[in-house]
Amino acid sequence: MSGITSEYPALLLARMATKDGLRSQGIGREMLKHVFAMAFRLTGQIGCRFVKVDAKKDPRAIRFYENYGGFIKITQNSDTIQMVVDLNKIGDEENSGNIR
Repeated sequence: MSGITSEYPALLLARMATKDGLRSQGIGREMLKHVFAMAFRLTGQIGCRFVKVDAKKDPRAIRFYENYGGFIKITQNSDTIQMVVDLNKIGDEENSGNIR
């Protein structure tokens, strides 16, 4: 799947983080919902198909993207793991509020 995001339009969410001391309050999940809502709007304008993230190489971060967005790992380097989710597998903009 690594080549697929170079063949189809993708929204790159380079890095997203919640400040220390504010974690586990649902802030990250709300930010991710906002990202998906933007991606669904872009789908109609530019044909955006995927959301890709350069996740910090941290088990907590990886679990977050897998659990709340359905992202899957595609590549990695020494600092980050690139993960991607197919917007067609999430649903439409009305359902973006239903992100796990």
